[in-house]
Amino acid sequence: VEEFELWLETDIRHREAYDLAKTLWAALGTLNHEKLDEPATDPVECSNVIQRTNWSAFRGLQKAPRLAIASAFCAVCTLASFTLWFGVIQSQTSETTQTFSDVSYSTGLGMTKPIVLNDGSRLILGPLTKITVSFTDSQRLVELLDGTAIFDVANQDDIPFVVKSEAFEALALGTVFDVKNSGGVFRLSVYEGSVETSFPYVLKGSTTNVRHRRKLAEGEKIYATLESGFSDVEAFSSDSFAQWADARLQYAGAPLNELIADANRYSEIPIEFAPDALPFASRTVTVTYDGNDTERLLRILPRLFPVVIDRGDPGRIVIRKG
Repeated sequence: VEEFELWLETDIRHREAYDLAKTLWAALGTLNHEKLDEPATDPVECSNVIQRTNWSAFRGLQKAPRLAIASAFCAVCTLASFTLWFGVIQSQTSETTQTFSDVSYSTGLGMTKPIVLNDGSRLILGPLTKITVSFTDSQRLVELLDGTAIFDVANQDDIPFVVKSEAFEALALGTVFDVKNSGGVFRLSVYEGSVETSFPYVLKGSTTNVRHRRKLAEGEKIYATLESGFSDVEAFSSDSFAQWADARLQYAGAPLNELIADANRYSEIPIEFAPDALPFASRTVTVTYDGNDTERLLRILPRLFPVVIDRGDPGRIVIRKG
């Protein structure tokens, strides 16, 4: 077990290969078994998964489907048996893990809050952000339940620092980064050091149990959604890092739903979509504004989309189709 873990950790490509084998197993479940004896003229239909994955090692599937599938089946069954055994060992040993701290933090409308954790790591929470912190003798875990946070992680090589936000995970490798969970969009930007992040593969518009991993270096960012999985890794300038800490909200091709979710972290009156305006929620926007001036955002929206801002109810602001 220790040698296998060491092999996984020595090179991210090893973990990618391990995940790829599991992905193949998941993809095989989508095959039409009645057609396995027919010549395969097209690759296995799982384009959402393979967009950013090198499947050259499996090109033999197109020439000899039964042989390739049988080989893959044997390999994955062996892998599954080992994984099951390894999981049992983990469950037995995890029972003895001691929890040293378990605490929650949150912020209010328009607020940011600096926090120093027990290990010396420093955090800045964004508006309407909620986290829980659980430190054990084997892992430092922060769960980002909602919102945004900057992490300046204290270096402890023997105890990994992990940030989880629903299906999104980030493993800090001695670094400064921020993570965001807002409006169904998960974002990670690395200011210093490197971060290994993972998110479920998306197959035919649905998430799978197989995780897709990416390692980001300084000056790189990525986002993910449950509908499309990981985006491509992109570069960003250091002066644009975590501008939300100064209430400067900047978006480039972000879904409108994310903008409204962020605006609700500053607005005293909740902003929501009417059912007839929901199709606009996934439309993308490029805009920069002061988070404390949500009125400006509301004035901009009718110029970008055929919508109207309904203020008839004093307890809410409704975006309706124009």
